[in-house]
Amino acid sequence: MADDMQEEMRGFGQYMAQLLVASNLSDEQKEAWAGLVPHMALDQMLKFATVLERYVEQSAMPELAELRVKLEALRVEYDAKMAMINLQAQSGLAEVLEEVKAAEATA
Repeated sequence: MADDMQEEMRGFGQYMAQLLVASNLSDEQKEAWAGLVPHMALDQMLKFATVLERYVEQSAMPELAELRVKLEALRVEYDAKMAMINLQAQSGLAEVLEEVKAAEATA
């Protein structure tokens, strides 16, 4: 499952690179953005991709549409996994709290 996520993130990286290359931004702007993307959170990258799509020639958009769909699917999967992780963490913390209370009651 982690390998699938890494593969999807690589695909997203390729999508972002294609958007930058296809955009009508200057080379200097493209380099600056390319340097920032690795430090962005997934939601920031999604927002940036949406903005960047506006700078891409319309003729290139059909080729990028499929990658955009995959990216959105990745975001949905990521959000679901994060929700599950948070739920598991909360459950685990609740169990620990109950054990501490029980230990305090017997002490």
